Amino acid sequence: MRTRLLTSIVALLAIALPGQAQQVWLVGLDPISRQAKYPGSPSDYMDLFQPDASWNNAAAAVQVFELGPKFVMEASDGMLAQIFADLKRRRIAVAIGASWLPGGDTCGKGVEGFTHPGTAKSVADRLHRLGGDVRYVVMDEPLYFGHKYDKQHACRWSIPEVAQNVAIAIAAFRQMFPSTEVCDAEPIAISDPGWVEEIAQWTQAYKTATAHTLACFHADVQWSGPWRTQLSALRARLHASGIQLGIIYNGDGSAQSGVEWTRQSEARFRMVESNPALIPDQALLQSWTRQPERMLPETLPGTMTHLVLQYLEIHR
Repeated sequence: MRTRLLTSIVALLAIALPGQAQQVWLVGLDPISRQAKYPGSPSDYMDLFQPDASWNNAAAAVQVFELGPKFVMEASDGMLAQIFADLKRRRIAVAIGASWLPGGDTCGKGVEGFTHPGTAKSVADRLHRLGGDVRYVVMDEPLYFGHKYDKQHACRWSIPEVAQNVAIAIAAFRQMFPSTEVCDAEPIAISDPGWVEEIAQWTQAYKTATAHTLACFHADVQWSGPWRTQLSALRARLHASGIQLGIIYNGDGSAQSGVEWTRQSEARFRMVESNPALIPDQALLQSWTRQPERMLPETLPGTMTHLVLQYLEIHR
């Protein structure tokens, strides 16, 4: 079984791919989130934002760098100001993650994607004060956690109710950043045959509530599920509504090394993008797990910046 699997992977890696995504995003696990999840785990994340950081080739290919919601709230002023200044120098746009559904004592308490009301405004005020130029806000699965999630403290709102709650937060943020584009990240390939239809209803409800079309939709693919079928249907529905599709390319949380994790990620973007009908508008090289522990250098296999070069290489 293992020999057949390795043979299949080698054959897969030999595929010459047609064209790449219009945008490459880089999203690593920031040091604050890393220490919260994996105490004592090393991080060279902030080294990315030094003038002599070893990722010039990768940086030239990255159009967007995304900061996590915990980091934008808890990082020091100095850390954020350094990041904003360096990304501006490199001409890389800033995106921030947003867990802005309003939680209470019961509904939403401790549920992913929820926080206390007013967070969007406080984040906007802080980032504006520190010179941040936020191009994208990426919502953390509000449809799934606000509507479908059914465990403890679930809200189980209707799709229009989720859209109305999101609209309040987005309006507050746009008071400081009126030109910011909003994206949504949601799981794909979950065991629900009606999920793509619900996503289509959600994108329309969002447009109705905010008077804006989502700029992009990021597919957090559950790689063991029916992702090919759902991605194909989703891509067509999104493009018909004027929404760009992004696909998150990641490895597994069980990976024991950065090399193992990045090989899994590479195998997945090769699988997806070998089919011209599935090539996304945005390719997100993203980790929220322990691996890879290193962002740098771009010349070292198993780092996040080396993965950027691997993504570029398969399309040459």
